[in-house]
Amino acid sequence: MSEATRVNPAAIADFLAREAWWKFVVAEPGDVDEVLGLLARFALPRERVLLMPEGIRRDEILARSAWVVEACRRHGLRYSPRLHVMLWGARRGV
Repeated sequence: MSEATRVNPAAIADFLAREAWWKFVVAEPGDVDEVLGLLARFALPRERVLLMPEGIRRDEILARSAWVVEACRRHGLRYSPRLHVMLWGARRGV
């Protein structure tokens, strides 16, 4: 998906004005670089930025969690697990 499709500067500015929290789902370490670029470009407050490992299965989430947690520590971001997936799997409505 192109950046023009993924990134809407006007919407980001509106959410910033509302003191929103920002959650980014990351699948590989390179995704963190893109997040850091968005933080710099839009002055997103690090204390309100969460990284979440991509995955719909427990093993996928666990495999990504270690490096996502480390990236959060290194860059002053917050970690968010997919707790519902860890507890109940990829079921809807839980």
